[in-house]
Amino acid sequence: MFAYPSPWQLTVQIRQRSVTAYAEVRQNLRRSVERNKRYYDLGLKPKQFAVGQLVPYFNPRKLRGKQMKWIRQYEGPFLITATLYAFATDGENPENREDESEDRTH
Repeated sequence: MFAYPSPWQLTVQIRQRSVTAYAEVRQNLRRSVERNKRYYDLGLKPKQFAVGQLVPYFNPRKLRGKQMKWIRQYEGPFLITATLYAFATDGENPENREDESEDRTH
């Protein structure tokens, strides 16, 4: 005769299946992210900024009920204070020097 598993055994089995499924999903998502990053990086044009250079910061904001052509999409100019690595720099807004806050642009 067939014996049904106890509720405890069912709980353990469901948990094990959930953990293995979650691990598999995470692995597939990691591969997908790496593949999409590779495709994105192909079309990326790196920009080099020198320390002391004033640059605008592109920050498009979608506002409900407004057309993009009427919204300012650039902020700044920001003064480049340090180059951290190829795609990130530290900058500050020379117009807002009194608050002594640094803005990070990527």
